[in-house]
Amino acid sequence: MGVVYVGIDEAGYGPMLGPLTVAMTAFRSRDHDPSDGVPDLWKSLRRSVCRETSDHSGRIAIDDSKKLKLPNTSKKRHPLTHLERGVLAFLGADGPADDAALMATVGAELDAAPWYAGEPTHIPLGADARMLELDRASLARAMEAAGIEFLGARCVALCEGGFNRRLSSARSKAAVSGAVVAELVSEAIKRWGGLGDCLRVAVDRQSGRAHYDDLIGLVSPKPTIVRRAIVEWSSRYAIELPGDMDIDAAIAFEVEAEQRHLPVALASMTAKLVRELAMLRFNRYWRTRLPELKPTAGYYGDARRWLEDARPVLTEEVRRALVRQA
Repeated sequence: MGVVYVGIDEAGYGPMLGPLTVAMTAFRSRDHDPSDGVPDLWKSLRRSVCRETSDHSGRIAIDDSKKLKLPNTSKKRHPLTHLERGVLAFLGADGPADDAALMATVGAELDAAPWYAGEPTHIPLGADARMLELDRASLARAMEAAGIEFLGARCVALCEGGFNRRLSSARSKAAVSGAVVAELVSEAIKRWGGLGDCLRVAVDRQSGRAHYDDLIGLVSPKPTIVRRAIVEWSSRYAIELPGDMDIDAAIAFEVEAEQRHLPVALASMTAKLVRELAMLRFNRYWRTRLPELKPTAGYYGDARRWLEDARPVLTEEVRRALVRQA
C-alpha cells in the first residue's frame, strides 16, 4: 500500500475584484509506508525541485505562491515567471499553450462576463518555453526514480457572479471557501480513492479557524469522523467513509501548510497562476474601454482606486456585477 497525497490552497481570498481560486494537486507515492506520515516530496524530488528561486542549480522552485510571484513592477522578469515554470512543468509534455487551455486542463471555468472573454493569451509569458521542455524531462526522471506519480491538478474559479451567488446562501466568505475545499476533497475521494492506497489531504488552515467538523461534514459521501486532533498549528481528522468505500483517509488543516507539503505549495501556485491570468483578461478588457486606466490586482485599497478611475465606463449595474460582496 502506498499513499495518495493531496494538497489544497487558495488565492484571492481577500480581493474585492476578480475570482477566488481554490486549487488541488495530487501525487501518488507507490512505496511509501503510510505509518511514516506523508512523504517529503521536496526531498524525494530534490534532483529536480527546490524551494528557492535563488537556487542556481537549475532546479524548479516550488513554494508558496506569495514567495514566487514577482512584483508587477518587475523589469527583468515577468511577474509570473516562477509560477508558470513550476505549474507548467508538472502538467507535463503536452502542457497548455495558452491561458484558455490551461484553465481547461485544470477545470477552471471563468464567468461569461465580457471582461473574462476575448482571445486567449499565449503562455508562458515569462518562463522560457525551451527550458520548460528540459524541466519536464528532468521532473519525469526524478519522479520515476522516486516512485512518485503526479496525478493531476484541479482549480475552481469563483468569479464575482458565482462568488456572490454562493455568498447569498452561505454565512460568510470563509463558508464559501470552505465549501469549495469540501468539493475538492470529495473529488479527490472519487478520483483516487479506488487506487488501493491511503488518502492523505493537506489543506492550508483557513482564516485562523481551528475546528472543521462542519466542513468535513460536507464531504460526499458523507463521512464519519473517527478521531480528531486539534493543536495550535494543526487540525487533523481521520475519517471513515460509509458504504462500500473502504478507504483509509485523513485530512489535516495546517498553519502555513505550503511550507510542509509540496502538494499544497503547488496548489497555491496553481490557484495564483489561474487568478493572475484571469486578472490579465480583466485588465485587458477594461483598458480597451478606457486606455488610460491603470491595471489592478483587485485587492481592496487598489480596487477602490480602480473603481473610481473606471467610473466613466461603469454603469451602476456593471459596478454591482464587478464587486465581490465580501
